[in-house]
Amino acid sequence: MINTDDDAKLVTARDYAIGLLSGGEYSHAGAVMERDRVFAAEVSRTEEMLATLALKLPAEDVADDFFSRLEARIDAVEAEAPQCFVSRAEEGIWVDLSPGARIKVLHTIPAIRRQTYLLELEPGAVADNHTHDDDEECYVISGDIWFGETQLRIGDYHLARKGSTHGTVRSTSGCLCVIIAALD
Repeated sequence: MINTDDDAKLVTARDYAIGLLSGGEYSHAGAVMERDRVFAAEVSRTEEMLATLALKLPAEDVADDFFSRLEARIDAVEAEAPQCFVSRAEEGIWVDLSPGARIKVLHTIPAIRRQTYLLELEPGAVADNHTHDDDEECYVISGDIWFGETQLRIGDYHLARKGSTHGTVRSTSGCLCVIIAALD
């Protein structure tokens, strides 16, 4: 049986390697590549295949004004880029973190090493405690999540300061949260 999620992930990895993704999609795929070994391997395999192909092509001279024309085209595309980005619920790639826990990166800002993602925990899921490299914000959309002995429910917000450690992360009923945290 074909897993369409896996197929979509491989297509996205190839599109990332070829350079076909838009700014938001490209950032998202770059974040996925850091967490998902299968995705990263497909990107690497595609890049190696393209490099091999490029070595077999004859060298051609580049026009003197090529780079200035290329820069002008890039500037024009960036000027027309939308000022807003929408990620639909059915779009994006979910990455498994541990049994019963997965994330979907929504936005990454590499310059300040921050990212926003959805965290989904299945009922009974447990994740190890961890120390924060930077402030981490959590807003609960549905269900419940426990940070040690602190329980959060729908609409609750939690801020873990840089250097803090929370106890074991778990969910009784399952949850969906928005997390804003340091880019790993």
